[in-house]
Amino acid sequence: MSTYYVPSGKFSASAFMFWAIFGAIWFPLGGFLYALGIIYIPFIYILFLLTGIFGVTIGLVMQFAMMLGKVRNPLLGLGLGIVGGLIALYIHWAVWLTSVGGQELSLAVELGLNPMFMFDVISEVNQTGTWGVSSGAVSGIFLTIVWVIEALVIVGAAAYFPYSQACTPFSERANDWFKEKTLPILSYIEDKASFVSKLEQGRSDVFDSLTYLSEGNQNHSVFTLYEIEKDDCYISVVNKVMKVEKDGDVDFDEEDVVEHISISVTMKDKLLTGLEKA
Repeated sequence: MSTYYVPSGKFSASAFMFWAIFGAIWFPLGGFLYALGIIYIPFIYILFLLTGIFGVTIGLVMQFAMMLGKVRNPLLGLGLGIVGGLIALYIHWAVWLTSVGGQELSLAVELGLNPMFMFDVISEVNQTGTWGVSSGAVSGIFLTIVWVIEALVIVGAAAYFPYSQACTPFSERANDWFKEKTLPILSYIEDKASFVSKLEQGRSDVFDSLTYLSEGNQNHSVFTLYEIEKDDCYISVVNKVMKVEKDGDVDFDEEDVVEHISISVTMKDKLLTGLEKA
């Protein structure tokens, strides 16, 4: 019988060290660059994109810290990601409020060290507004909604990546992360329930109906193999469903089939070398 990977909940104490070191570098630097981007880029759509980029970069930095710290505790990864996102956002606010007010950068330090002072300044800015659309400056409730959405995007992205890393297969025997390998595309899995059932039973004929495809411009499946010496192997599988956009471009919707289920060495060898090509 096959089993699904379950994180052990363990972590190395060095994870906090890596989190603090990388955070000390990127939180102020990223917050400063994000604040400058908001101030000097006049295009609102680019600013929305910039918000996502800021959150993703925080998340990737936190993910790297979790990887080095060997964090296999999803709640810890999630928590450190949320805290990291909030700290980076807080530093950004200090720099941005200083810049829009035309003050010396030393005020950013004062704002950062005095949360009540910062919240008072934020309240004043909310009443007057600092940017606008064709109808005038945005302020009040609408500006608050914009700020809340911004915070959710940044903190959400910052939390997702370290959480995802903590859920990634890790070998307790080898004390290392499994090596992740995306296999060449395979034929589409029509009966997902039957496929998963055979995998759970450890049946080696589960892959008999699959063939490797030479072209990806059709419905297909993508297998991700996790392997390491002296331990089990795991696979995750998604179906890719082709769709044609209005402009004629081809895109794919993704359907999860199974995630992080163990397979035997025999099944792995068949998957890697025993399948025909279309």
